[in-house]
Amino acid sequence: MALKFKSKSLPGFPHEFKFKTLEEIDEYLGDKRVQCLRCGRWFSMLGIHLRLKHGMTTDEYREIYGIPWSMGLDSKEQTARRGVESKKRIADGLCSFPKDPQFLRSIVAKRKPKRPRQEATNAANNMNWKTYNKRMGFTGEYSAKVKAMPKWGTPEYHAKMTETHRGCAKPQFIQYWKGKKQSHEHIKKRFANRKHAYNTKREA
Repeated sequence: MALKFKSKSLPGFPHEFKFKTLEEIDEYLGDKRVQCLRCGRWFSMLGIHLRLKHGMTTDEYREIYGIPWSMGLDSKEQTARRGVESKKRIADGLCSFPKDPQFLRSIVAKRKPKRPRQEATNAANNMNWKTYNKRMGFTGEYSAKVKAMPKWGTPEYHAKMTETHRGCAKPQFIQYWKGKKQSHEHIKKRFANRKHAYNTKREA
C-alpha cells in the first residue's frame, strides 16, 4: 500500500486536461524540473512524489494527462544523467541480464495487458503517415481501397475474389494442363534450377 502524506496544493491545481500532441509533452518534460499537475510543485522526478504525496502510480498519472505509457516522468537533465550512469554501469560489467529460461518466462508472465494508445500517440502516428505519404506522393487511394474491401473469410470477400482474375487463374491453369504431362527433361531441368539457386544462396 502506497504511503500518502497530505500537502497543500498551489492555487489553481490540480489541472484536469489531456495532452493532445507529443510536442506539448516534450515541452512539459523538457525543462530542468517537471511540474506536478496535481499540486503545482516542481521536481526532477515525479515518480516518488506521486507515490508519497498523492498516493498514485505513474501509470495513473499518465492516464489522467494522456502521456504515452512508455514515456518517463523525469526532467530532461535527469533522464540524460541516468542514461550516462546506466551506460557506465553496463560498460563496467555491473549490470547483467540473466539468461535463465525460467526467469525470462517469469518476466513475460508479469507483462501488463495491452492498454489503449494515448491521444498524443495517435496524433503523432497520423502526422507521420501524412508526412510520409506527402513525401512519397501517395494520395491515399490505395488505403481507401483496402479499407473498402470486405473482411477476409466472409461471403462478401469470396464473392469479391471470384470476380477478380485471381479467382479465374486456377480454372484456367487446370484447363491448360488438361490432358498434358510434363516431360522428364522438363522436370529435371526445373529441379536443377532450384538446386542451383539454393547452392548460390548458401555460398552468398
